[in-house]
Amino acid sequence: MKFDQETVVLLLRESILRPRQAVRQILTVGEGLGLAFIAVGIMAILSAAISVMLSWFSAPSGQPDMDYLLNRPFVLAALQALGMIIFSAVVLGVGRTFKGKGRFAQILLVVAWLDFILLFLQLAMLLLVLAIPVMGGIVLIATMCLATWLLANFIAEVHGFQSTFATLAVLIGVMLLIGMALVQFSPPM
Repeated sequence: MKFDQETVVLLLRESILRPRQAVRQILTVGEGLGLAFIAVGIMAILSAAISVMLSWFSAPSGQPDMDYLLNRPFVLAALQALGMIIFSAVVLGVGRTFKGKGRFAQILLVVAWLDFILLFLQLAMLLLVLAIPVMGGIVLIATMCLATWLLANFIAEVHGFQSTFATLAVLIGVMLLIGMALVQFSPPM
């Protein structure tokens, strides 16, 4: 598969309309770990660059850690890449617990693709919020729901699970457990 502008636009549309079929097409690009790490690196750099550029148009966040990262885009990109790698390892481990067949390189590539989709969703969300500011909360919730649904479809396809809804239930459960663990073990403020 060649990755020209037309193919990317078609894959983006296919990812929204028929996510499992889109993942099958993405995986035909290759399944090597090197390719997956290149995709993660590119997405981490693009995500960091967009985050930094968006911060130029907003007031400081008031959160010293976030302001620190936004002033150090290479650190931000490295942390985003590390986050994608750790998330992929969690998806692999949980999937294997449920007899999933996915491999780490496949999951990493799919996570990078989801991050690519999220870049476009974030830009569209920004434009919509600038045009109609009162829509911010609704658009944010809709974007989060769509991203979670796409992720459940992508994971189900990579691991060979039949039910996207069962995958979604496990995904939400794991996210809640991770969230509770982060709250439990986070330092007091």
